[in-house]
Amino acid sequence: MNGSQIEGKQIIIEAPLSEVVISDSSTLWASGQSIMTYGTHLMKTIGAAFIGQAGYCGGIDGFDASRQKTYGYFSRLPQKSDLTAFDDEIGSIGRPNDVETAGGGRILIYADSLRLEGVGPKIQANARPYASQEARRYSLMGGSGGYIFVKTAEVNKKNSISPDSTIEAKGGYAFGKEMTGGSGGVVVLDNLKVDQK
Repeated sequence: MNGSQIEGKQIIIEAPLSEVVISDSSTLWASGQSIMTYGTHLMKTIGAAFIGQAGYCGGIDGFDASRQKTYGYFSRLPQKSDLTAFDDEIGSIGRPNDVETAGGGRILIYADSLRLEGVGPKIQANARPYASQEARRYSLMGGSGGYIFVKTAEVNKKNSISPDSTIEAKGGYAFGKEMTGGSGGVVVLDNLKVDQK
């Protein structure tokens, strides 16, 4: 509440009997947190991939689509016996040892219900570089977006999400000639029914 931000490589909220509220000016932030190299490409100009492939510009010499390194799968659920074990549920860095291309992290929410208030991104696991970053003189490829999993039971309260609130796991943007963006991440809404007001 009150403009607060919970930030980390992994954010895990396990409150099966409670309502999780992210108020108007607050956010869960796992953007640009991962330096994993699962989906980092062998070619220096190709962005990182997650479930989907990274961006590709047809003009890049020597590009071989068979060398695209994707990982993970859409139906993968968190390991309930150890929620901290992310395995392949996290974004990749665009280029090893370059934190300006870091991938999105991981956010898990197990709750009775979820309420998102206000405008804009409330839950974020985006990759770097961000769209809001200014142009620069050097080149960067994008990291891949992260992993967001939300499961609610709605026993005590109904979910409520403002029509202007968003959940994001965007791939990183590309800066420079012959650089490409990273792939988007994964957002899993497990049995999430929404009462929009």
